[in-house]
Amino acid sequence: MESHFEKQITLLEQDLTKMGYAVQEAIEKAVQALVKRDKALAKDIVEGDRQIDTYDKQIEDSAFRILLLDQPMGSDFLRVSSALKMITDLERIGDYAVDIAEEIISYPDEPYIKELVDLPEMGACVIAMVQKAVRDFVNQDVASARTLAKDDDKVDFLFIKIKKDLIALTNNVDIQNGISSSEPSLNFVTKIHGRSYLCSVQNRNDNSLLVLTDITWEKESEERRKELFDGASHELKTPLTSIKGFNELISLQSKDPVVERYSQLIAKETDRMISLVQDMLSLSELERREKKNVPAIPFRPIAEEVKEELTPLAKKRGIRIEIQGQANLPIEREDAHSLLKNLWENAIRYNHEGGYAKVTLGQGQIFVSDNGIGIPYQDQGHIFERFYRVDKSRSRQDGGTGLGLSIVKHIAMRYGANVKVKSTPGVGSTFVVTFLNQRIKTSK
Repeated sequence: MESHFEKQITLLEQDLTKMGYAVQEAIEKAVQALVKRDKALAKDIVEGDRQIDTYDKQIEDSAFRILLLDQPMGSDFLRVSSALKMITDLERIGDYAVDIAEEIISYPDEPYIKELVDLPEMGACVIAMVQKAVRDFVNQDVASARTLAKDDDKVDFLFIKIKKDLIALTNNVDIQNGISSSEPSLNFVTKIHGRSYLCSVQNRNDNSLLVLTDITWEKESEERRKELFDGASHELKTPLTSIKGFNELISLQSKDPVVERYSQLIAKETDRMISLVQDMLSLSELERREKKNVPAIPFRPIAEEVKEELTPLAKKRGIRIEIQGQANLPIEREDAHSLLKNLWENAIRYNHEGGYAKVTLGQGQIFVSDNGIGIPYQDQGHIFERFYRVDKSRSRQDGGTGLGLSIVKHIAMRYGANVKVKSTPGVGSTFVVTFLNQRIKTSK
């Protein structure tokens, strides 16, 4: 006569078999929907995932009930714990089918899938493996289970073949160049049939590893933000200029001290907003520009110009400013001026009376250092983001727009340079702009 434990195990394994069939059906539908780009079938898969979740919960509840009440030992315990692991694996496979379905629903017009002739065979292999795994578990067929590794090898072979076919079908020059490059590691963004992908290529001897990450949503969101940013900047510029002009007219014509005081406040805030809009427009312009290779120019004369411009502010704040060294850097004059002025002006503004703000020029590098208030460690990774301020109240009082360092970052990126910061609160900060190509040439 079958014991209570055996009855419970039998029921558990029956549910496990049902879950296996449900997952198998989901994969089968996913492959069909993928090949045919069938949105209706894809929606069925998403709906059917609820049934898989139901089986998952039933088996989990049954397994824990057996473990708590029957407290099985040895091989019986392993059967129950293995069932728990198997439902986790089946659930994961079912989630993959749902992911495929949701991709089809969102992007039904993928042209390359129909050309991947090995895809149905790979799907059939995966379905057969799921069937076999569940059957072998229920029947405790160890010999059959050991052959699953060979089936998995076939799936891996087909997976690699399909990936290669897909890359060939895209006929993407960036990917082909990346794979044939002598560089050991490359990262770049490319478009495949209108979608944006972040590509990471690792080249080792005659082998290449390519990882594609779909970043279409991120790129589209970024473009929308840029459009909003650019549009708002242009729309604000004209009315702010008008407000400034009318306010100056009122100030000249009125002798009332109250009106004069309000006029000064309006002028101060209008100038701050105009400065903000100007920075927004500058940043939008930088984002539209392509990367540029230009001959190196002497940077010291540009630094002297910026120093002359910032001297009144430095004297007002009681800050000593100086320049050390010489450098020839591959950057256009206007961008060089903007980059240095933003960094140096921050070093002056966020400082203490009696402090210093120093520019040092070296081989392919610009150092802007100060002994000011410093930047907390948790903020250092965010300071190059738009509108990010470490101390919002102080930035507003000092007239900062929150865009200066973002402008610096985009100027540097345009010339293949990077910007890093080393800072200790209460001690000071050092910003380092490194022109990578120039450093390599100099080292040679």
